[in-house]
Amino acid sequence: MKSKITKEYNRQVCLALSADFVFGVGLAPINNLAVPVPTYSFGIVHWRVKEIKKMDRKTRKLLMVHGMHHPKADADRLYIKRRDCGLGFIELESAYKIAIVYLNKYIKIGSDKFMKMVKKHKASQTKYSQHQERFPLIFGPDPREVKCL
Repeated sequence: MKSKITKEYNRQVCLALSADFVFGVGLAPINNLAVPVPTYSFGIVHWRVKEIKKMDRKTRKLLMVHGMHHPKADADRLYIKRRDCGLGFIELESAYKIAIVYLNKYIKIGSDKFMKMVKKHKASQTKYSQHQERFPLIFGPDPREVKCL
């Protein structure tokens, strides 16, 4: 599933970069067309932070190939908001961490019957289960991979 999502993301990035409407608009077509593809899978498909960083690197390479970003330009400026003199691109790693945090908050606070079922299932897991040891959050990433928000 990850490979399909990654391929579709790369295809959408290429499509947005090759379109004529990109010039003068910045990276808005990529934010609108490509970024939602992996974002919808966060919390459902277990992504590693390495894989998300790899997709970001591939996006920066595609930006360089299509002439939207210079190879020696500052990569951090891509992710700064446009009103702060940046290019306004959404970083996938930040979007991933934000989605996981909000998903965990929603599950903890949720009071409908499905959220109660999820909480009950989590509480009934055995103490020494592999899932319990590796993933202390309900659907969160491996804590050894997440450095900060």
